[in-house]
Amino acid sequence: MSIIRVERHAPLKRIGNVLREAKSVLVFVHVNIDGDTIGCAMAVTRLLRRLGKTAWIVLSSEVPAYLRFLCDDGNGEDVAAYCTEDPKRDLPELYADPDVCLAVDCSDERRFGKFTDLFFRGKTIAIDHHATNTGFASMNHVDDRSATGEIIYRLFRAMGETPAKAEAEALYTAIVTDTGRFQYGSVNAETLRITARLYDCGIDQQAITVNVYQSDRPEKVALHTRILNRLELLEGGRVVISTMPYSDLAETGATVDETEGVVEDLRNMKGVEVACFIRESKEGGVKVSLRSKQLLDVAAIAFENGGGGHLRASGFNAKTSLAEETEHMRRVLAAALENAPEA
Repeated sequence: MSIIRVERHAPLKRIGNVLREAKSVLVFVHVNIDGDTIGCAMAVTRLLRRLGKTAWIVLSSEVPAYLRFLCDDGNGEDVAAYCTEDPKRDLPELYADPDVCLAVDCSDERRFGKFTDLFFRGKTIAIDHHATNTGFASMNHVDDRSATGEIIYRLFRAMGETPAKAEAEALYTAIVTDTGRFQYGSVNAETLRITARLYDCGIDQQAITVNVYQSDRPEKVALHTRILNRLELLEGGRVVISTMPYSDLAETGATVDETEGVVEDLRNMKGVEVACFIRESKEGGVKVSLRSKQLLDVAAIAFENGGGGHLRASGFNAKTSLAEETEHMRRVLAAALENAPEA
């Protein structure tokens, strides 16, 4: 019987050497794509191609419209130039025998969606910043940074590489989105030092801001208005919960990825300690997003429900109805606040 050695704290330099030696790399992102996972994937895919490698990103869900600017191949946005949703069809040789499979910003293999089995066909590497990471790859580098984008920048430097402009813009997008525009408690001096170095690479910060934060469709605004109008304040205003039935998408014309940011809007209310957003899924069941300010460890709450994430930002999926999960979270959050330490 062969024994697979799992390395939980693989040095970035060693990971960089494995990537340099590889001829082909498949890069895996998590479902419900956000700026950190696709920003990291685009940065490392562009770097690997610049180094003469065959590199592609495997998608289990679509890249949200507000992040597609990262896939500009010089002739405009072209997600298909870097990503595939059907690697067996698009990349048959690479699908059959990849040298390396690299996961970025994924806390466990379930987050690959339908491509979990594909990930384990090559030499496996995982680079992540989630405290709940399960160490699922043969080489893992998990570091409690503000964003996985910070770690990928350090991977560049460990490989002796300086990000090109497009690579730096992808990493900046990863960091700015996962830090809530540098608002979260995970931000520290090193986060800002890395960001300053990305500015030195020639990024167009204003263009990124317009794409990510100033390009909302009217349909998204209509959806957020519905969700905010449903908010429910509990526990003396310290808990806020809102919900979204799946029918809201068809009725407003919005897309699932356009729910992005609504849970932060809920948390931003004065007096609120924890915000909970529960949305119905097309496949059935619900997705629960949790955000807190100072007192609650929402990663622990998510972990107890089969999910994970960060101290102040986590989530999980449940196979309950919208009404059942709303009632469940009312009880869970009330109990968590009752047992929380004082600020």
